[in-house]
Amino acid sequence: MEANVNILVLIALTVAIVSIECVQNSNVIMQVSRNMLREGDRYNVTCWVANRTELQCPEGKEIYLETQDFKRVETRHLNSTAIYHEVTSAQAQGPHDGYYCICDGVGLMALNFPIGVWLNITNFACRFLDVYGSELKCNFNVPLRAFEMNLNTTYQMKYYNRIYNCVLIKPDNTLVECIVPSGIFDKFRAEFELTIIMTDVIGDLNTTFRRSRIECVVLPAIGEGLQLLNRSSNAICLEWSEKQKSNHRPFGIAYDVQVQPPNRFGDFKWQRLMSNKLLRDSYCLSQLLPHQHYNLSVRRRLDDPLAVWSEPFVYEFSTADAIPARAPFVWSNAYTVDSDRKLLFVYWQQLQTSEYLGDNFTYSVSVLLRGQEKSPVARSNIQVESNMANISSLLAWAPRSGTYIVTVRSQNNVGLSENSSRIVISQLADAKDRQPTSLCFDKKAHQLRWKAPSTTTDLLTYTVYWCVSNTTDAGRCQDSMRLEAINTNSLQNLFALSQDDSYRSNRWGVAGNFSSSAAGGIVWWDGIAQCNDVSSGSSVEGITALGVLGILLYCLIRKCRYMSDIKVDLPPGV
Repeated sequence: MEANVNILVLIALTVAIVSIECVQNSNVIMQVSRNMLREGDRYNVTCWVANRTELQCPEGKEIYLETQDFKRVETRHLNSTAIYHEVTSAQAQGPHDGYYCICDGVGLMALNFPIGVWLNITNFACRFLDVYGSELKCNFNVPLRAFEMNLNTTYQMKYYNRIYNCVLIKPDNTLVECIVPSGIFDKFRAEFELTIIMTDVIGDLNTTFRRSRIECVVLPAIGEGLQLLNRSSNAICLEWSEKQKSNHRPFGIAYDVQVQPPNRFGDFKWQRLMSNKLLRDSYCLSQLLPHQHYNLSVRRRLDDPLAVWSEPFVYEFSTADAIPARAPFVWSNAYTVDSDRKLLFVYWQQLQTSEYLGDNFTYSVSVLLRGQEKSPVARSNIQVESNMANISSLLAWAPRSGTYIVTVRSQNNVGLSENSSRIVISQLADAKDRQPTSLCFDKKAHQLRWKAPSTTTDLLTYTVYWCVSNTTDAGRCQDSMRLEAINTNSLQNLFALSQDDSYRSNRWGVAGNFSSSAAGGIVWWDGIAQCNDVSSGSSVEGITALGVLGILLYCLIRKCRYMSDIKVDLPPGV
């Protein structure tokens, strides 16, 4: 049975020899069973040896096949002089690739033949710009290994009975572009039929695509003839030329608007302005922040999910300045009274840079005496810094029962903030009696400790303040860093720091919270006092005192013993 099969295969191969790839001489014939092979095809390669003696391939020597890279392949015998190799799924190869017929290590003949790729296109796309005289551009990636196997592969595109050559537009030969010129292309067709033709050494292949106008049209980027209509502290309005405006009306236009930096308080609003201008269009971008530099990027397309986005229009701008939106935050006891130097220091939590909303940002501080709120205290001298104010010449004449109102506002080149922050302070002359004392740090317990004020009437809780110390003056807060505070919600004379808090790099202070506005204010840690050191010092003093007392007692006892040994002889009769 097997012999009959071999005879039939031999007859079939012999009949096909006229139309297949074949090389031969008087002694050896090699041929492939099919021509015009492409990936996935099935084929056989056969080698016949007619005269083994002349080829120095006597009987008993093995005949076999190798690939171009010298890898031996599996073969079957037709008879004693013919073998064949069967391939069930062809792999692409160039015209110089193939097989060797070998007898016992001696090459008898080589057969080279190409195996092409199929025209598999998965990313065919066409675009045209919606302007007068536009051309249609289509592109796609070349089939995998097409140029690797055959550098002479060419592509053409057929557009309604006209054929146009395509070109490579990438150095690595991966992207092909085909163009229908503007004089031929009709951009108002509802659908376009396009056929791609691939020609290689194997032959021609073609595939046809249909694309709708919606899939291909690209709107021109906005911005031609751009005009800035309006710029305020929270919006801008732009107008530009729109020559194809009538083409878009049946569909509507969708916009993709990107703004940097993003808005912390919600989304930006992009809204069309109603206008009677036929060839102009205008939009406003709102919900912006004052005194902010923005980068606007706008793309658009027909309002259809199949439509293609336009190239982005990029526009940089800055909004106008505005008065600060708020005053700095203050605490009711965020001040320090220096009775010795007759100074009052008022502290606040400064605004973020993004809240300045203008140039020349600073703070405005005024001092009013209750009952005379219409005019500031004339005798106060105020020096304003980024997170505090130094008020001098106030305590020198302050009445013991007077109540002062310190008002703080934010200010820039546009003006003062509409709202203000206030601290109410009374009885400045007795402030020292309401201040915590003996601030120290317990390093082992990681706690800030203090003693209660001498006056505890109306004392409710404590507030602990801290800030990053100034690098050149540890007794001041760093100007660029915010002052922080926390209410202890208790009368305990301690505050436990988290393990991440560094008491050395921060400035720490404590203030009592009273139910009245009586002055007390913040007492700042001096940066040196350690609670453990204080207790150690007291112990040393106690031991020293006990030692001195012991010496005195010892001397007194010695003296008493000495006096007891003295004998006094008295005369008779005394």
